[in-house]
Amino acid sequence: MNNDQKKKVAKSLYLSGYTNKHISKTISVTEKTIGKWVKDNKWGVIKAANESIKPEVISNLYGNIADIQEAARDEKRSLTASESDTIIKITNSIAKLENKHTLQVYIEIFKEYNEFLGKHYPKLLKPNNLSQNDFIQFKANEQ
Repeated sequence: MNNDQKKKVAKSLYLSGYTNKHISKTISVTEKTIGKWVKDNKWGVIKAANESIKPEVISNLYGNIADIQEAARDEKRSLTASESDTIIKITNSIAKLENKHTLQVYIEIFKEYNEFLGKHYPKLLKPNNLSQNDFIQFKANEQ
């Protein structure tokens, strides 16, 4: 990887939340170099802006994977173990961002809501529980 490619991959990884140490190992430069690139190119500001918009974060993560794969293709080599590990971590991050809520979150919210109903509208509690159970089953089948 030439220096420009390393910088491009470093930026992608940094914007995805990886530490300078991890990035330096992945692209074989010093942590000091990563820190300089972050400061000189204001990647921290970019990162903060990107993190506020979920679809753009997901898009950037896919771009990170593409950048890593492209760098390996350009050099006509296989991915290194570190690059493969980074791709797996990025893929897991994407999966977490795309998943709206876990079943546990739905169950906890319904539990609080049912406590509210029990105190204020007890007659609605039983019919509401039936629809909540159907909803939980539906979500369980989605996952």
